[in-house]
Amino acid sequence: MRYVERLPAADLASCIQCLWELEGYGSALAEPIFPDGRIEVVVHLADRPRQRGAADLQPRAMLVGQMLAATRLDPVAHMHAFGVRFTPIGARAWLDLPLNELTGRIEDAGSVCGASARLCCAIEQATNSRERFTAAESAVRAMLRRPPAPADAIGRAVAVIERSAGMLAVDMVALAAGLGVRQMERRFLEHVGITPKALARIVRFQRALRGLRAGAPAAAVAAACGFADQPHLAREFRRFAGLAARDVDLEHVAFLQDAPGGPATHS
Repeated sequence: MRYVERLPAADLASCIQCLWELEGYGSALAEPIFPDGRIEVVVHLADRPRQRGAADLQPRAMLVGQMLAATRLDPVAHMHAFGVRFTPIGARAWLDLPLNELTGRIEDAGSVCGASARLCCAIEQATNSRERFTAAESAVRAMLRRPPAPADAIGRAVAVIERSAGMLAVDMVALAAGLGVRQMERRFLEHVGITPKALARIVRFQRALRGLRAGAPAAAVAAACGFADQPHLAREFRRFAGLAARDVDLEHVAFLQDAPGGPATHS
């Protein structure tokens, strides 16, 4: 499997987490795709996969909302996909709809809004990887309603959650952001798509995944990531993944966030 991530141009860094391209055959993406606290646009350039248990194939061009559970895909002969992964606060600056309307959903990009349809069209019309990365950035840049503001209250709250590795209490996050807890939760649903607590849990889960993939003992990972104990980590893993960590080939987990915003190349 070939998987390449690239950082966006500097002027899009507050909006786009990364751009990626994946190509593989047969069992590519056999492992679960875990929640990562981001919204994505994905275009299938070869065979369209089917989510496990679903009747229909995924759309050719799709908008993927915030996910709170793992996604599994049935194998296809040739998997080739290109994606734009937005920052937690980036998608709202580009999409003119409350992001909680997309949570837990994978939608045909053309049926959601013109912005997602135009981005997917730009990707599909490119003829090689270099053109796809360039076209995707240009399309997002052209359609930004306003650049996201990391310094505003929700941007500050997201930054606090990520800096604390998801271990800071929600009321302390609200205090750092200068908001009341209920006000922050309402604005998170609109601008991020999930609650602050859900984002914190995903950040903590992703950190635990990195520790387990690095070979650290589960008890040590649980302690480092703020879980009460190893059984607490096991329950959280099963809640997000739908299965126990021992049943996942962590070396081949798709789209594991190696570091927030960090580029990675996997083969």
